[in-house]
Amino acid sequence: KPITFVEVGVLNGGSLFMWREFFGRDARIIGVDLNPLAKKWEDEDFEIFIGSQSDPEFWKATMAEVGEIDLLLDDGGHSFEQQIVTVEGVLANMKDGGLLVVEDMHTSYMSDFGGPSRYSFLEYAKNIVDGINNRFERFADRPSERAIHNVSFFESIIAFEISRKLATKPCELLSNDGISSDAVDYRHADTLYHLQPGDTLFFDADAPHGPEILKKLPARYLSLIAYPQNT
Repeated sequence: KPITFVEVGVLNGGSLFMWREFFGRDARIIGVDLNPLAKKWEDEDFEIFIGSQSDPEFWKATMAEVGEIDLLLDDGGHSFEQQIVTVEGVLANMKDGGLLVVEDMHTSYMSDFGGPSRYSFLEYAKNIVDGINNRFERFADRPSERAIHNVSFFESIIAFEISRKLATKPCELLSNDGISSDAVDYRHADTLYHLQPGDTLFFDADAPHGPEILKKLPARYLSLIAYPQNT
């Protein structure tokens, strides 16, 4: 496939050859590592960039040379700072329909990486989930995620699906034009079962389906209900 694939973390170079075998000779395979000795793999027709993945300036310079990316896999140092700065540093270069995958995020739970912490990569990913759900039209005043369309959580792996088209698509409510089977709305009814002696439930009998719900209440709840004066 004629894709651009970037892997952060070269080490012994074995995975570069694995990805070439998987994607084929038409794929552009790029490795990123802090160890300057990783440059030797350029002799095997891989592109190698040397620098710190926790340095935003490194990503700025590297992305200017790499261009658009179809798939990026972060298997680098696994610290929170490295993982977060990497996502932030490459996101603008990810193609729509692309995939940004971070491995070994179990470090978010490991004390020798500073976890658990509200600053962990897992918490960062949860924050992106909040941004995705802030796109709901009733939350229009909240900042929302505009590049990542979906986040998938696996064991030790988080995958971000990139689609600016879908991430910026206006939220539209759909209607069935009022067609109804006149079902009674029970979505709040089960809260009654958590009431304790001495609790009071204020019940509006004029609410939609109010009388129907009232008739179906167990007798033990009737003493808990305080009726408004106008009912």
